[in-house]
Amino acid sequence: MNVREKFWMGGCTQEEIETALPSTGSSKSYCSLGSAARYFRIMNGIRPVVSYHTAPYKALSLAGPGAEIEFSDFSVLNTGQAPQVETVVRLLWQKDFLILKADCFDPHPEKILAGNTANESGIWDGDELEIFFGLRGGEFFQWQLCIGAGGGRFDSLGSYDRWHADTVVDSSGWHAEIRLPLCELPLREARLSFNVCRQIPHLKEYLSWSPVQTKFEQIGNHGDLFFTSWKQAFFQLTGKIAEQPLDRRSFEALVTGNSISALALTDGPFLLQPTGNRISVLWKTAGSCAGALEYRKRGEKRWKTVYADLNNAVLDQRSSSHRADLSGLTSGAEYEYRLKSFHSDNGGGPVLFPENGCFHFRGPGKIRENLSFMFISDLHSQTQILSRWLELGKDCDFILYGGDYLGSSPCIGSYMSSFLKRQHEISPEQPAVVVRGNHEFDAPFASDFQFLTFHSGKTYDCFSLGKICFLILDAGNVHDDESSMGIHHSTGMIRKECVWLEKILQSETWRKAECRLAVMHMPPYTSKRYDGKAAQKLADVLSAGEIRPDLMLCGHLHKYGRWGFRGMPDPFPPLSGDLPEIGFPVICNANNTALLVRCAADRIDVEAFDDSRKVFDRITVTI
Repeated sequence: MNVREKFWMGGCTQEEIETALPSTGSSKSYCSLGSAARYFRIMNGIRPVVSYHTAPYKALSLAGPGAEIEFSDFSVLNTGQAPQVETVVRLLWQKDFLILKADCFDPHPEKILAGNTANESGIWDGDELEIFFGLRGGEFFQWQLCIGAGGGRFDSLGSYDRWHADTVVDSSGWHAEIRLPLCELPLREARLSFNVCRQIPHLKEYLSWSPVQTKFEQIGNHGDLFFTSWKQAFFQLTGKIAEQPLDRRSFEALVTGNSISALALTDGPFLLQPTGNRISVLWKTAGSCAGALEYRKRGEKRWKTVYADLNNAVLDQRSSSHRADLSGLTSGAEYEYRLKSFHSDNGGGPVLFPENGCFHFRGPGKIRENLSFMFISDLHSQTQILSRWLELGKDCDFILYGGDYLGSSPCIGSYMSSFLKRQHEISPEQPAVVVRGNHEFDAPFASDFQFLTFHSGKTYDCFSLGKICFLILDAGNVHDDESSMGIHHSTGMIRKECVWLEKILQSETWRKAECRLAVMHMPPYTSKRYDGKAAQKLADVLSAGEIRPDLMLCGHLHKYGRWGFRGMPDPFPPLSGDLPEIGFPVICNANNTALLVRCAADRIDVEAFDDSRKVFDRITVTI
């Protein structure tokens, strides 16, 4: 495998890329993609182009109405060799239409099979052309149009009335003209994937303009067709204005040199929700693909596989975010794992991360005298403060995030590229327990929080780590469900959660624990400014239980406070009005404070830190 092929497969070293890629006169730097230490080249701030190609990249450009381009650089399917006959294709942007004219030359026109005059199934019995339009990444889409030498047509969408085609056979071969309304094409930012392929039965030869390795439909290796200039196309892909004039060849070289495989690891892996004998791993790839995780105990030879995107017996390839849930882990055991990326268009098969070696984690739930964690809430994108607290808590068993992480939570990628990434940089093998806050509930893409839920798929859970029981609750939104939109259904969730909580309080997990901590983003408190009715309902269920929490941790108010401690005054009462009598102590963390919590069977010690990492409050709860 040469350097170019290795590059497309994501297997080049930094030195190989430096040597192989064409020089552009720009200064060079390298960007590490997550813990897998994958590298790609960036030039003066050019963002990488996500590529599904495992073969050389090709592109065409129609700069505007009236533009015309011609190409004839076809190759034989699978071998990449030059074909025995020539095929010349012209594309014309004619006002509201795309015109494709193809000259399928053949020195033996008498051998052309032009009996495929009927539409659909019989078209492949003779000479034919196949034209592909589509979209790559996220929601993949493909439209396949075929035209036989005899004039028969095939449409993969069955929309024969959308386009028109004519064919003729003469002494030089056979010729086709196809007329397509531009409004029918699946354009995304004036761009679509494109390919033209040809079948020549008497030569037993199959040709493709953009090289495919498995079949004509391999959309990952199709080229790009831009309805704009080369410079504008380059800006669309990279966010950089090309300083030199571009033609097709220089454009293809620049895009190739700034591409990253869609299967490459870009964020993570992040260890999440270490609950009992389970843990989850979350990671992100450059583009949409399927993922899997292989793991084993250190010293074992055989890998176990957990698929991250297996739905109805098929690996889902439509997402760049992946999560694998591991269970049946041995407490305290050391594990090693690696990630796999799959895509049906990747002719080289799955790609491993890291390519050599592996990542590591320790089985949660280890039984020991003490357990520690850092409680952080209401970050609202304060990553500088976060880094200080993460440094303080890097030797803890895990980080407990109490909700409201970002100023805005647009998608799961924003979680991975912000606070989870900061933690990973400081302590890559330290897991995180993630609690949903009201900002995650009411975010534009709140359903993406499914990647951060517990193993049950819910945003609330009860689990034990050693002799310590954690009860994670979700108080939902800060306001009632809106009657007009119907998007949020917090009321129904709280009702079901209360029923679940009543059962949990009678469970062996809760009753046999020696230390019990409850965590909820919103505290059980209501005032003119803060609506805590849902949190109060959950707290009422806890108060009615025979065995109550030894301590509850909350956030949300952006003020530090605590109340309900037996024999201890409340020196930080930030709240106006009457505090509810709930029968167990509560600490409310602020948006510029963090709590270092140490748990044992007979006591809980809490140190509260301000944003300068100084301790301003100490609390001990004797159990």
